[in-house]
Amino acid sequence: MPDAPDPLPYDIASSLTGICIPIPEHEINAALQSLEPPGRYLLDAIHISPDGASANIRTTGSAANMDQSDSRGMLDAVWRMLCAKTLHSNAAAQIRTSYDRYITIKSIKPNESYHIRAVPTGHDLQFDLWIFDANGDAAQCLIGHRTEGLGRDRWQEITANNKNENLLDTLTNRCAGMAIIESAAIAPFVWRTFTARESERFQDLGTRRKKSFTSARIALKRLARELYTDSNGIDPTNIETIAEDDAHPQCSTPNAPVQYCCSASHDSRFATAVAARSPIGIDVERESDRVLKSQRLYMTDEEKRLTRESGLGSVKASLRIWTAKEACAKALDMHLFDAWKRVRLTRIGSTASEMDIDGKQTEALHAAVDDHLFTLVIPETE
Repeated sequence: MPDAPDPLPYDIASSLTGICIPIPEHEINAALQSLEPPGRYLLDAIHISPDGASANIRTTGSAANMDQSDSRGMLDAVWRMLCAKTLHSNAAAQIRTSYDRYITIKSIKPNESYHIRAVPTGHDLQFDLWIFDANGDAAQCLIGHRTEGLGRDRWQEITANNKNENLLDTLTNRCAGMAIIESAAIAPFVWRTFTARESERFQDLGTRRKKSFTSARIALKRLARELYTDSNGIDPTNIETIAEDDAHPQCSTPNAPVQYCCSASHDSRFATAVAARSPIGIDVERESDRVLKSQRLYMTDEEKRLTRESGLGSVKASLRIWTAKEACAKALDMHLFDAWKRVRLTRIGSTASEMDIDGKQTEALHAAVDDHLFTLVIPETE
């Protein structure tokens, strides 16, 4: 067996950064069964982003037919089906692929679930294709995998078809770094990324909070890798995302003590983390009429007037006020109730709003992705 490559860090193996394009499993499973080797199907959608692709797959059959599945064919077949969809081809079997090395680390077993991760690498857009078992142990990989007709420009064109990616440029340009994670694309073995402090916190949470906590941790760890260039070889269990006060987020590695202020947020779809050299706050929320039911708690009469006159509609305008005050609370380390009272919106805009914080003017930047709103605040510091 060829020498195994360096293991893929668990935070990279278990997540994709960026806004993903999902390809529903039902669009792929029927055709997948016609490709060799047989005996596997997708459990949920394949997600693709500029960061690559990921999918969860289930093997079927018995140990006798795993001789075929325990081969490069299992990875290659799924990849060819993905390419057939993204390249708008009806002939997955005719898509030509090649690779530099194929490595089997452990056998693929029948009736088991696996996670596939494609990581882009190389100037001509080669991919390393990995398959992990349910515990996150690497089983197989294809190193330097290439697909005819799929160069770097074509992949960027495909992933850029999601026009939402560019909508966040205004926010990312104001930060030292910004990471976005889609919760649906996180692998089951994400717990292997946790530090001791994160694991302890995780155990005390309910089921719903565990999901959002995990998404935010991954966003902060991927942000740390973006901020610190020497972090590529660091185990994610050494990237701490909970500050020593056990209350605030942080981005630090063993080789880089805390150098940035950071903030994190999550909703039903996204988790995001941002960093700057000065205090910063981020909030992401899904649009819903929930923000209308509690206006009396967080809005002044003047702000209610602004929502009516904004031209955005009551939900969108109200959500911009809510998220601006939430982001301010994080940036200025104040209780949310205090932010409701001390932060006053003076103008509401689609992509930017203005507000007064204890007599100081500050801007909130907004970016809408489908029906989710991201709001960033970096208050002026003396």
